[in-house]
Amino acid sequence: MKKILFLFSLGLGPLTPALAQTVVNLSNTVTNPDPLPFGLNWSEANSSRDLTALNNHTGDPGFGRQIIRLKGICDGGSDTYAEHTTDPSTDYYQTLYTGMFDGGEIRVYRETPTGITLVRTSTIINFYADDLAPNHHRITFASGPTVQAGDIYVISREANADLNQYCHPRLTWVRNGNNTWSKNVDDQDGLGNEADVTKELSTDVPPNGGTTSCKIRNTNPNNREVGIGQYFSNSPESGEFSFEPAKTYRFTVWLKQTGIAGGTVNLKSSGTGINHNFTVTGTWQQYTFDVSGVQPIVNGGAVDFLRLTFNGVGTLWIDNFTLHDASYPLFALSPAIERELKNFKPYNLRIWSGQTNQELGTNIGDWTDTELQSARLWSPNQGPVTGAALKLPTVLPLCEANSIAPYLICSPSFSEADFLGLMEYLGGPSTTPYGAKRAAQGHPTPYTARMPKIYIELGNETWNQLFAPWDYNFNGQRYGKFAQYFYNIIKSSPYYDANKFELLLGGFLVTADQYGYGQQAVTQAPDGKQMMLANYVGGFDGLNIPSSPAFADSVQQTAFYARWITRNIINDHLATRDQLAASGKPYKLGIYEAGPGYALPDPTNPFDLQAERIGKSLGCAVANLDAFLYQSEKGFGVQNLFLFARGFNWTSHTAESQGLRPHNHFLALQMRNRFAKGAMITTTVTGSPTTYLPLIDGNGNGTYDSGYGEAPAGNYENIAAYSFKNADEFSVFVLNRSVTANTPVTFNLPAGATMDSLRLYKLTGDPTGNNIRALNYQIQQQRFEIPANSTSYSFTMPAGSIYLFTTKKSNLPLSSSGAKAAAGTLSVFPNPAADYLTLQAPNATSGPVEILNSTGQRVLRQQVYRPGQQLHVGTLPPGVYSVRFAGAASKFVIK
Repeated sequence: MKKILFLFSLGLGPLTPALAQTVVNLSNTVTNPDPLPFGLNWSEANSSRDLTALNNHTGDPGFGRQIIRLKGICDGGSDTYAEHTTDPSTDYYQTLYTGMFDGGEIRVYRETPTGITLVRTSTIINFYADDLAPNHHRITFASGPTVQAGDIYVISREANADLNQYCHPRLTWVRNGNNTWSKNVDDQDGLGNEADVTKELSTDVPPNGGTTSCKIRNTNPNNREVGIGQYFSNSPESGEFSFEPAKTYRFTVWLKQTGIAGGTVNLKSSGTGINHNFTVTGTWQQYTFDVSGVQPIVNGGAVDFLRLTFNGVGTLWIDNFTLHDASYPLFALSPAIERELKNFKPYNLRIWSGQTNQELGTNIGDWTDTELQSARLWSPNQGPVTGAALKLPTVLPLCEANSIAPYLICSPSFSEADFLGLMEYLGGPSTTPYGAKRAAQGHPTPYTARMPKIYIELGNETWNQLFAPWDYNFNGQRYGKFAQYFYNIIKSSPYYDANKFELLLGGFLVTADQYGYGQQAVTQAPDGKQMMLANYVGGFDGLNIPSSPAFADSVQQTAFYARWITRNIINDHLATRDQLAASGKPYKLGIYEAGPGYALPDPTNPFDLQAERIGKSLGCAVANLDAFLYQSEKGFGVQNLFLFARGFNWTSHTAESQGLRPHNHFLALQMRNRFAKGAMITTTVTGSPTTYLPLIDGNGNGTYDSGYGEAPAGNYENIAAYSFKNADEFSVFVLNRSVTANTPVTFNLPAGATMDSLRLYKLTGDPTGNNIRALNYQIQQQRFEIPANSTSYSFTMPAGSIYLFTTKKSNLPLSSSGAKAAAGTLSVFPNPAADYLTLQAPNATSGPVEILNSTGQRVLRQQVYRPGQQLHVGTLPPGVYSVRFAGAASKFVIK
């Protein structure tokens, strides 16, 4: 064991090696006075098999009402109809059919050179989505303002009934009535008849049951196992919900029946051995059943199927059918996931539950409902589906309690009334309709009373035709006009506060000049204060770069991605921002989504193992932090990781059943949020070793042409550095992009700045490794005592790693401000010392202690608060040291 002999001159801190080749120089020049901590995209599914963070594992447990909306462009019209005959037409690529929107609402808008005007809002008399003359592909309504070609319509319907019969006849799998819950019937090989069983939504509901329940009726006595079913659990390796044997789970369901023999209703699973009978009465009652010790489905086994059924004739009503971990409340956020969220300290959460990508719309009523009362949305090819979880009553209290800014994506399907309802829910008193709804949910005080900032964005990737019909045909000006139109509606609310709300526009990374999608939107929407971009590292969004078949080479290319691939296009966006600002169109840039990119999954290949290893590697974390910090340094505002989730592909953690291990890119961004403070300052790196990277030629012409998918060949710096200044303290990030070369580095503080101690936070290890199978990487901390008034520090930067140094000034007087000790009363023990030294000065209560080495150099200075306090000296090399405290001195030895 190493021993330290104290002669009482103890100066603690690592020895400083010779000056390194790579030098990081900090300056006093501020580049971003208020860099925001990083935020998170957060979306939780509401279907049964998903790894939801909320404590329920059945999909559509409340058998919700149906919402459907559609946007299109008129081919013509009159004062009594709108017509849309060209694809996608009113049948929306032969997925919808005549009658679907009867009794619903149509809004018709007209684009002008200066903006958007509302032509009319009317009740739909008839919706036609067929080729039968004379009304094919028309929407009829009462006489009013004339509709003309080029007008943009949005139609909507909300029904307390199934609408499956109104899907296009070719979609037989939708027309047969199956949706979020399938109809379950055993006809005993034809002895019975499935056609004698009906399944439908009913408005007969239990107390607090929402607007609809499920009604199953059977008139054939030979039918067995009549009821509903749903796939709901899988193996732990599947990335889906799986049972944990040590946990107790609770089934809860509201039931009533008529005509069922003995009132017997059976709950059963196909693969996990659950089997229980309820005796159901003729009045609504709640039934529960607890299970424990349930073994999960084995890897590769059939997905578990849950059934609730009865035998023979009868009618069964079902509502609020849930399954949750009994150790904490239904629909509560998982305590472990909540801890991970809080530990990240996000500035904001980008919330998806008010947005539909490929589903046909939603509304403010559903967004402000509880999770149990969620409506069904409509998928063009699947019919009724569950919408996203994390409704506003769930997520806003969490934001409020943790000082997190909500970033709300609002569907382009929203109406004027939806936007005004949103403002009322966020800021209106409890005497308003949506304020009263919020109060009834337990939150009488408006959210705006305690939230300093709320962000609102119209749509997600409205340039992206994958998300039709909620795109704007890649017409940035049209998108900007609609955004400004609805932002004017928001601003007309008496609950709008310009200091609380910030309105955003979605941009497109690929188009970086003044004619780009987002830039054109900016010209039409002066209230859009930030133009948001996505900036992924590799994968589908990154043109599947890197493409090297060698894993280590792919990780090396990935580690350089932000510097090599996207730096140039980010700089182009910065130049265009400045150009438009000079012409009177100012805006800030932000990041709506970023993180490791992956190939788009499909049912036969839900994830790619090599892509998982690359995207979750430490090398990829270096690239992600590199991009986020560079953008912060250049004045970007909100920046969001995609996605706070568990499982495969775009996720931040492994599944909870697999340990909820954070992936490296999540940890890297968390380091900035938790430990770096202050304004960002200019930081330069000189003398860095370089790595050669090849030409990326997206255009395929053999030369670098700039723009997306292009990167010049060249030697790129291994070392990157970014710094923050908070009063007289600094936070210095050093990143090593090379996954093979350790590099000596020295960082220098700005002129006039000094430091007395250092703390190091680091994320280091094998740059090609990850936390997928085990917790191999964590943020490590280490504190150094350095010579007082130091201006630089030298160290060796490990390959493919992230270091964050934070400096401290002790600001202590040279002599003790506490009681003085009498000469000769200072004692230390043990002596010789190894790891700790106890200081005994009975007449002193507090003050600075100094340890000096044999040359008189101070190697430790620490404030002492009580007699007998221990000092950590285990990092000192063997030698003779002196201790000075409160006017007294002593010596000790480390050996």
